[in-house]
Order: sequence, then C-alpha cells, then structure tokens
Amino acid sequence: MIKKLLYFALACGMLAGCNKGIDIAPEPEPNPEMQTTQGVTFKLNVKGQQQTKAWAIGALDEDSVDRIDIFEFDLGSQGYWDYLPTRHIVLTDAQIEAGEFNLYNPTNARMAYLFYVNIPEALATKMESTRGNQFYSIRLRAMDFYDGTGGIPMGGSAYVYFNQSQTVEVSLERFLYRVDVGEIVADFDDATLLNKDVFVKSIALINTANVITMGSDYMTTVTQSNIGNVIFGSQLTTTADKPFFGGFETVRIGYRIEDNTSYSCWNPSTNTTTSATSLMNKNKYSASGVLSITATDNWLTNTVQSYNIASGEGRICSSTNPSQSHTLTVNKSLYAMKGTSSFGSYPILSTYNDQNGFPKLVVELSINGTSYFYPIQMYCPMHNVAYEITRITLKSLGSNYSNFYEIKVAADVEMSVTDWDETEISNINVGYTDDTGTARTVRMRTCAPGV
Repeated sequence: MIKKLLYFALACGMLAGCNKGIDIAPEPEPNPEMQTTQGVTFKLNVKGQQQTKAWAIGALDEDSVDRIDIFEFDLGSQGYWDYLPTRHIVLTDAQIEAGEFNLYNPTNARMAYLFYVNIPEALATKMESTRGNQFYSIRLRAMDFYDGTGGIPMGGSAYVYFNQSQTVEVSLERFLYRVDVGEIVADFDDATLLNKDVFVKSIALINTANVITMGSDYMTTVTQSNIGNVIFGSQLTTTADKPFFGGFETVRIGYRIEDNTSYSCWNPSTNTTTSATSLMNKNKYSASGVLSITATDNWLTNTVQSYNIASGEGRICSSTNPSQSHTLTVNKSLYAMKGTSSFGSYPILSTYNDQNGFPKLVVELSINGTSYFYPIQMYCPMHNVAYEITRITLKSLGSNYSNFYEIKVAADVEMSVTDWDETEISNINVGYTDDTGTARTVRMRTCAPGV
C-alpha cells in the first residue's frame, strides 16, 4: 500500500509539470523474470479436526490452537539445514484465526519451515538458537513439554521453492495419540467366574514415551520429498512377524527410545536439566500382581482410569446377584506421547526374562480380591491417531503380570484406525489358550469403521 501511494504522489507531481513541456513515459509492464521477491501463502489445517469425536470421560481440548511458532531455514542449493533459523515467526491471533499468513523471500530461494503449535514459549526461544539438524537433541520430559491440559502440541513442516507466487498447504499433526475404550464385557469360558466378585480395578496405558524430542535424527539434508520426516521421523514399514498396532503398513515414530535408559532432559520452566526415565508407567519386569503407575497430576488422568472397588465401582460379576450386568460402560479417552521403544523381543507371549517394553493398554481385574491383567500390545503406535476400541471381552483369568502373558496365554485383537478420525474397533478378546497350555499366535485383523 505504501508503494502504491508513493507512486500516485510521484505521478501527480509529474502531471503538474506538464505545462513546462515535460514528457511522461508510460508505466512499463511488469516483467516476472525481473522480480526480486516471491510471495507464498501458507494455509494451515489440523489433521483430522473435522472428524474428531471426544469421549465423555477424560477428553482433552484436541483442536485448540493457542500459539504457533514457525522456524525458517535457508537451505541454499544443497538442502543443508545445519544452520540457525533465519527467522522465528510467531503468528498473531488474527493469523491463527484466519488459518493462513503470507511470507516473502528472494526469487529462487529454497526454504524449510518447521511449525510448532502450543509449545512452551521458553522452548521456542531455545530453538531460535539451535541448528536445524540439532532439533532432535532437544529432549524434554513429557510433563514439561505438555502439562496435560489445554491445547495439544502439534507439528508440521513445509519445503518451499520461491520460484513463483504459490499457496502451500500445511497439515498440523498432534504429538499425542489417543486410545478410546468403550466397554468391557465379562464373557468367561469358565462360567464359574461369572459367579465370583469381579471388578475392573483400572485401565491404563503403560510403557508410553516419557521423553519427547523436537525433531527426528534421520537426515542431514532436507528436500521436497523428505521434509515430512523432519519432526515425526521417516516411515517404518511393518513385517509379517511384527504388525503395527491397528494394522498400519507404515508408521512414523520419530526419535526411538530405549526402554531401560535414562535421558538428560531440559525443563523450559526452570531452564535446568534433569535425568528422566524413558518410559511413563513402566511395567517391564514388574512383579507378579503389580501394576506400576508413575504418571502424576494430569498425566495420571490422561493415562489411567481407576475404579473404587471398595465402593462397588467397576463391578462386572457378583457372587450374590445373579442379575448383575457383565458389561461395564467405560467411555474413557486415554492419551500418550508419540514415541516408542523399538528394542527387545516382539511377542507379548513370553517368559519373564524375554518380555518387552513396548506400549500397552492393560485392564486390571480384581477377582475375589486377586489381581489379574489383560495387556494388549501396541507395537509402534502412531501419533495423531485415535484408536477407538468399542469393546474388550474378557475370556479367562488373564495374566499374573501386567506387562506380558506367560507363554500359555494368547490374545485376539480386532481393530481399525484412521488419522485422529472416529475409528471403531469392534471387539478385543483376551484370555488363556486351551487346557493343554499350547500357545497360539497373536492374531490382529483390521476391520472397516463401523463393523
């Protein structure tokens, strides 16, 4: 607008001099090849926003966007991003509300953009002075990165070649995944169990990532084809013997953590570092009859649903009431941070020494006062995905251990997933094998939503 006003004033001055015989040359047509800058319009969207369905208990504000930090990197001609950000942009409330903004750069510049939503301001300031290929080295505890309330942290990326004016779509993906549990049904193969006092004591996400990084460590250069890998990691492809949770063929898990390691993590609130265990609610090698919960405050609410069985909550079978309902309506949304351990033996059917530290959803039952567990393995859960489990059907006494089934136990899993959309898993059966103790192979079948 300033340039237009300036030109208008100049033209008026020249017209005033026409009486003195000054000739006015016509304004030349613009030559695109001579333009020194190009503009880009970025349009932002939250992936899966329109289909998000929150359950009645424990649902977070999943689509809220309170702050957006953008880091720009000049890649040069080689695509290197071993440099500090050239710009740190914080969008205004009006730009956030509009869902778009404009940027200009010299013609033919090649730029990478990393978008972070709802992150602590102190963290964004630290990233200003961090080289792009070192973003993965910024580690935080899950509770310091996100306190479990308010808008969920999200990330996105874009590669822009400023050779022409253009519009760039950017999808913002949540750093968390969600597991919805609809109901738990007691349908024991041993009918005598239906006449015992059976309670659901707790439902929990265990062995989930307690350490989060601001980028992945998979590349030294950035191109149009791999820009999507920078924050959430390159694609991993499943194998027949290690199917990903939910039936995905490929997933992104970013920075992979070891399940028996402590990491040095930075706290943005205190600007200090502290040692943090890699897993939240770690249950690998927990003793028989023990469900270990380490989450506190809002993360306790996000990862665990507990029932006060002393007050009669969670009852699904009764020794005195033959008309007792064997179905417990849960309708609980559980949340966990992206990331997983990719180390250790795969099977959930194992010996004590061979058990793995992969994330799991576990149901704890109290049967006549004794705890039994029904862990469901979640191998490489995907960020920004809502796993909706309509029903978990209990078939037997389950396991004495919270993290694995002893070798004589098996589990049947039926599910389907989408990117943070409504996703229905019709039923999960868990329980023992036949009386011979022969172990079956864990089966996972993908169903279409609504089945």
